[in-house]
Amino acid sequence: MMPRKRVRKTERGLSDINKYENAYEEVKRGTSLRRAAEIHEVNRMSLLRYLRKRDQAGDNQGTISMGYVC
Repeated sequence: MMPRKRVRKTERGLSDINKYENAYEEVKRGTSLRRAAEIHEVNRMSLLRYLRKRDQAGDNQGTISMGYVC
């Protein structure tokens, strides 16, 4: 019998952090959150979470992580 292959149920953790950074810059230039998420192909709620984390971090932007964190 062949083993079953697990089917992924979510897209979480698949987006590259660079997409979030580019979308962040787009939002700061004045584009709406939804439009920036659509342009850069990231989930809008994940982008909102990234915006909040980045704004809260301030100068310590190297500590921001997205997706699953072990």
